[in-house]
Amino acid sequence: MDPEHKIGSRRAPGPVWMFGAVIAFGLMVLFVKLLREAGMSTSEVIVWRMGPGIPVAAWLLYRKRRTWRPKRPRQLGARVAFGATAMTTYFWAIPQLSLFTNSAIALTQPIFVAMLSPWLLRERANRAVLVAFALALAGTSLVLSPSPSRGLAWSSVAAIPLVPALVRLVSSSSAATAHIFIRRTTRDDGDLPDAVVLHFTGWVTLVALVVGLATGSLQGPPATLEAPLALGYLCGMAGCGIAGQLMLSRAYARGRAPGVAVVGYVAIPLSVGLDALVWDLGIHTQQVVGVGLTVCGGALLLVRRRT
Repeated sequence: MDPEHKIGSRRAPGPVWMFGAVIAFGLMVLFVKLLREAGMSTSEVIVWRMGPGIPVAAWLLYRKRRTWRPKRPRQLGARVAFGATAMTTYFWAIPQLSLFTNSAIALTQPIFVAMLSPWLLRERANRAVLVAFALALAGTSLVLSPSPSRGLAWSSVAAIPLVPALVRLVSSSSAATAHIFIRRTTRDDGDLPDAVVLHFTGWVTLVALVVGLATGSLQGPPATLEAPLALGYLCGMAGCGIAGQLMLSRAYARGRAPGVAVVGYVAIPLSVGLDALVWDLGIHTQQVVGVGLTVCGGALLLVRRRT
């Protein structure tokens, strides 16, 4: 068996890789939000985000003298399809939600992973999944509900971006499914994580490029930004994106899905800090309680899994 697939090897375990992926993706989302707010379309952001990663993933495969041909094309195709859905809906919702709200909704992802793992990975389920899902649902509701300090008037409720929030929830469930298929594709001497990244970046870039050309949305760096600043945002987005993607694939190749996914909770303090630093946004006590409930659900899954 290739050492990439040995979960118990001395190399960095899955949660460590996931921690690095969360940091990289958190910075990537910062650049994505800045570019989307500057007027860049969703399809063009995907092209710039994914395209530069193709030669990097191809070089990593070439260095290992491994083929790019997939051993499990159906599982890999599912990973690409669900991953593309997750990315498209995510990038669409980003400019309409704060980074904290995005990350808070993403806390449901480990719950979706745990719910789907018995079906897609044939990993044994337990009753903790239902309790965790209930906690996550209650927590997400508190995060998205109007704060008591703003009042409970109908106008406050109407002002909540419910459609972007629901789309972000679709992104979270799609990402969970995509991550499970990473596990199915790479485990038991399957495809290398780098090969999964190569196919994912290649196919998603191609589809986004076709859509962008068909809709005329490929306009280049936003004119509202100075050229050096726009270039810095694009390079930061692409660099952090490919680094996060490579670490994510290694995380799910070397660790069990729910235990790896729960490390994603690190995104919460990171997003709060970026919101405060870049957009001068804060959070309400009610939202903190909501995050706490969702984190308790994820912690319950992890504890029961270890037991």
